[in-house]
Amino acid sequence: RSFGAGSVNMLQRRVPKYLPGFGKSYVLLSKAEVVDAAVVFVHGFGGKPTTTWRDFQGLAQEYSPEYPWWATSDMFFYAYESLHTPIRHNAKRLGDFVESVWHNKWQGTDLLYTDRKYKDLIFAGHSEGGVIIRRLVLDRYDAIKLTVEEANPGANADTIKAALKTALSSHFVLASYLRLFAPACRGTNFSSWAGFLSSFSFLASAVAASS
Repeated sequence: RSFGAGSVNMLQRRVPKYLPGFGKSYVLLSKAEVVDAAVVFVHGFGGKPTTTWRDFQGLAQEYSPEYPWWATSDMFFYAYESLHTPIRHNAKRLGDFVESVWHNKWQGTDLLYTDRKYKDLIFAGHSEGGVIIRRLVLDRYDAIKLTVEEANPGANADTIKAALKTALSSHFVLASYLRLFAPACRGTNFSSWAGFLSSFSFLASAVAASS
């Protein structure tokens, strides 16, 4: 991946700005002349956008000289109810959030968020955040696949495949970059408490082995 190198004063600190309509979600806007990437951080089970990612905020600023693409990236920290809300609902909500990010929903607000035309979308998910990101990607894939099939009734498999490939490559969520930290590894939904307890001995063995 190649990132732009728009000029920025490294001494300028980004000021957190809350995003209307999405609870405690906030953004750290770059002060570069050209900003071409949106990085969306999604915390995990019981986490918060501040405490989960608190070191990223400062490190991105501190190490911009060594990693200059951070200077041309806006950092979005997404907040959601992680303890009692189903994965599919949270994935839908995350989809609404990234639509707002990608299409500059907050134009005209005090965010001064009017000149962004991102080329890249990057998801950074921790734990349950990784599960929600996966679910969003799969839901978008299913929706696009259905649309392509309905638009090509009676078409053969090769035609459908070609049309689907084009549609997927042009959708910003399906063309995004994923960086997942300690995600659940077996799918896009958590098991029930019964499932967790029944596998507890295996889990304990795995934790003991990994330590």
